[in-house]
Amino acid sequence: MCGKIRGVWILLSLLVTVTIYSQNLVLNDKMTLVSLKDFVAPGVSLIRFRFSQDLEYSLTCSNALFFNWQQDNGPGQISFLQRLNYRTKFSNERNIQITNVLAHDLGMQFFFDSISRFYPDASTLDTKVEVKPCRRFTIFFSSRLATRIFNAYDYAPDDSGIYQKILNSSFLTPLVCNFSAGIGWNNPRFAVINIGLSGAKLTYVWNKDIYTQLKVDKFFGVPANKDVYFEYGLTAQIVIDQNFLKRVHWNCDMLVFKNFEKPIDLTVKNLIEIKINKFIRGSIQTKLLYEEEVSRRLQIENLISVGFCVKL
Repeated sequence: MCGKIRGVWILLSLLVTVTIYSQNLVLNDKMTLVSLKDFVAPGVSLIRFRFSQDLEYSLTCSNALFFNWQQDNGPGQISFLQRLNYRTKFSNERNIQITNVLAHDLGMQFFFDSISRFYPDASTLDTKVEVKPCRRFTIFFSSRLATRIFNAYDYAPDDSGIYQKILNSSFLTPLVCNFSAGIGWNNPRFAVINIGLSGAKLTYVWNKDIYTQLKVDKFFGVPANKDVYFEYGLTAQIVIDQNFLKRVHWNCDMLVFKNFEKPIDLTVKNLIEIKINKFIRGSIQTKLLYEEEVSRRLQIENLISVGFCVKL
């Protein structure tokens, strides 16, 4: 009799839907949802959803040289920089993927003319939603928000030769938001190319004192009597992210926005990173920026750094 009861319980347990949650910690944090509703053929993936997150922190010493740079302009500087990068990724293992990347930079600058100050921080939030109708092509929506957390200042001598502190940007001054929707092509061995069939750029200025400090009527295209400047146009983005010889990492991100009535806005970030050992890395970074509302000249920033890096 007992044997028959055990057999009935085993049969009932096979008919009940089983849901398993698991969490792995291997340099990052992952959660995988597995649902077993029906028997599946061998070799078929049982994973329904994946969620992963990773955190990277680095502390570097840098030497920067500027040419025609309109933001935080200076003859040159030595900087101690810290960078925090937090990334999350959600996917359903089929055709939907949502990625968020939060990056924040903060440090200390020492100028060659003996002036020192806190490094003007840069905070960005990138969000991308992708739907893959086939292996290589995607339909995407992406956004990029960029602002500062703390006030940033320039130092300039007055008529008596005394250096004055002049506000050049602050929290939400400006807040630059880029939005884009279109189609993309993804080749892991080469690059990711996104073409925005519809794009928009919104610039917001919260601190109105910036116009008085800089003695200007417009700041990043926003008139002094308004808070927001909105542009509509087309976007294009090319992202190359490759590793070479297990120690060299190359990342190049080029973003172009074309207003229908104005010249293009161009932002290029090129990073070559060399892994010296598990915790020490060196990098060479070049940033190109062209925006007519800020300057009619191409702005160039070169950054060479060596420092400590850890991933969690």
